[in-house]
Amino acid sequence: MKKILVVLLSALMLVGCGSKVNEDAITVVDGDYAEMNLAAQMAKMLIEEYTEYDVEILPHMAYALSFDELKRSKVDILSSYDGSLLSTFLHIDPQEVPEDQTLYDYANEMAAPVNVKMLDKWGHQNTFVAATTQEVAAKYNLKTISDLRPVANELSFAAEHSFFEEEGTVRFKPFTKFYDLDFGKFNSIDIGLKFTGLDSGNMDVTLVNGSDGLNRKYDVFTLEDDLNFFPEYYAVYFVRMDLEDEYPGVEAALNKISGIFTEEKMMQMNYEVDVLSESPEEVMRNFLTNEGLLK
Repeated sequence: MKKILVVLLSALMLVGCGSKVNEDAITVVDGDYAEMNLAAQMAKMLIEEYTEYDVEILPHMAYALSFDELKRSKVDILSSYDGSLLSTFLHIDPQEVPEDQTLYDYANEMAAPVNVKMLDKWGHQNTFVAATTQEVAAKYNLKTISDLRPVANELSFAAEHSFFEEEGTVRFKPFTKFYDLDFGKFNSIDIGLKFTGLDSGNMDVTLVNGSDGLNRKYDVFTLEDDLNFFPEYYAVYFVRMDLEDEYPGVEAALNKISGIFTEEKMMQMNYEVDVLSESPEEVMRNFLTNEGLLK
C-alpha cells in the first residue's frame, strides 16, 4: 500500500534532506498555527477515509520555502488561501484580476505555469480585517477603515512583522497609501502579541484574520474594508499539477469539504484549539463526524 505523508517539515529538516522522505509519499505541508494544523488533520482523515492510502503527519516548514518546494514537486500539497497564492506567492497585485474573472479563477490560471493548482474552496475566508477595541471605536465613531483617516494621527498601529515587509502588495505601505492613513505611531510586533497588545491599550489598531478564534476571546471591534483593499482569502489546498495522475482519488477525497465551512465554523474550531487548548486532531474529527464525512 502506498503511504501518504502529511508533512509539517521544518525548513532546516527540508533543506537537509532536499527531497521526499520516500518516493511513494505524498507530502502535505502545514503551517504553524491552529487553522493550518486543523487543515493537516483534515487532509489525513479525509484521505484515510476515502482512499486506500495511509497518512502520517510530521513537523512543519516555512511557507515561502514550502511553496518553492511545491513548484519543484518536492512536496505535493499545501494548505493556504487563494489570495495568498496570488499576492504572496505569485506576487501579483489583486487589482490586476480581470473584471470577468474571480480572484480564485485568475490565481489558478496564473499558477498553472509554475506547476501549481488549487482544489475546491472550503467555503470560508480568513482575510485580513482591521480591528480596534470597542472603546476606541465608540470614542472616534469608527465603523469602516475610511473612518480612521481623520483621526489616524492620534492612533497607534501595530501588526505582525510580515505586514511591514517591502515585498508584496498586501503590506503596510500600500495599505496606508490606499486609505490615505497617517498613523501617529506604527510598529511591527510578534504575531502572538496582537490581541494582548490591543486589549492592554499598547496600540489602538491592528490586523486580525477573519476566522481567528481569538477574535471571540477578546471581543474585538472589526472595521469594514469599505474600499476593498484586502483581497479574498478563501481557504484551499494547493497541489502540484500531476498529483492526481500519480495518486488517483486523493483530490476527490480532499474536495469532500468543498463549500462546507463558514467563518463561524472555522472560528469556533480555532477557538477550541487556541483558547480551550483542545487538540487539532480531536477538534477536526468531531467536526468531520458531525458533517457526516467520517464514520
